[in-house]
Parts: sequence; structure tokens; C-alpha cells
Amino acid sequence: SDIRDYAAMLGQCDSTIRRYFRLEALPRDQLERFYQREGFVFLRKQTESRKLLVIFTTMFNNFHFSTAAMAAMLGRLDCHLLFLKDSTLFNYHKGVSGFAPSLPAIGPAIERLASHCGSDRIYMSGYSSCGYAALYTALTSTCHGYLGFSQPIDLRGDSPLDPPLYFTQDVRAAVDPGLLIDLKPLLQLADPAVR
Repeated sequence: SDIRDYAAMLGQCDSTIRRYFRLEALPRDQLERFYQREGFVFLRKQTESRKLLVIFTTMFNNFHFSTAAMAAMLGRLDCHLLFLKDSTLFNYHKGVSGFAPSLPAIGPAIERLASHCGSDRIYMSGYSSCGYAALYTALTSTCHGYLGFSQPIDLRGDSPLDPPLYFTQDVRAAVDPGLLIDLKPLLQLADPAVR
């Protein structure tokens, strides 16, 4: 019965998404952009917008559901959309191909893009494997709002929290140890006006 209930829930999700998005209706070039596993996709609003929404995708190039579907639904908002992608096990610690060379460089790259497109309000979101990088970026660069789901916040080697599933000792050894921190103190010091 639990499998039937879960399948019914997925069916309801599919029905809801299909009201806004049909994968088969997307032109081939757009599909290829969304399903490339590295890099970024920037969708500039046709009208002027002061808002930029940055979505960090998971290592599986999604946000629990397709980024193409998410773009179709979020495209109705009054904001530019930036999808960042890193399907490696490093979870953005080595940056975003073609956009920023390292985790600390992602925030300034977002700020430059926002300035270039006339946006002075930056919002970010992260989920699961991309959540640490998304929250780190939101806390260390310009951000006017953050929404995160199911994300790690402490990557220290001696953290009392379990590390993310794929963040093995080999992966940890290849990452700048200065970036493997507990984000809780940064969050406590963050501007309380930022939602």
C-alpha cells in the first residue's frame, strides 16, 4: 500500500507539472541546454526585472524534478533565472564550469551577472547535494532571500553530523579544507532582514 500511495503522489505531481510544462514541447536545443550536466543556463526575462533567482541544481542535474520543468514554472515569475550545474562529487567546491572556478568565486560571478542584467535583488535556492554551496554563497555574497531544502550545513571533518552520502574521504581530500566549515555561525551572524 505504501508503494501505491507513493505512485499516486507521483502521478498527482506529474499531472500538476504537465499543466505548466510538457517536456515533449521543448525545442531540442533547449532540452540539450537543460540536460547538460555542467555549466549554467541563464534565462533573461524579456521585460526588465530587478530580480535574479539563482537555482543551484543537485549533482543529478535536477531539483528533485527536472530543471526544464522548473524553468517552465518559474518562468512565470518576474525575475531572471540562473541555473548553476555541477554534477561532480565536489558539489560546487571546484566551482561551475564556464562560470566560476571555485566555490568562493561563485558569489562574485553571480553579482557581476546581476549587475550586467540590471538586477539589484538576488535570491538563491538549494536542495540536497547543492544546498551547502547555495547557502555558503548566500551567506558570503549579496543575497536578498534564500530557500533551502534537505541540505548539509557542516562539512568539517570532525562534525557531529553525518557527511553527505557521496562526500567520501577521497572527495574531502581533494577539496580546499578552508571551505569545509560549519555554516551555522555564518547563519547566526547573517543579516536578519534577509529572509
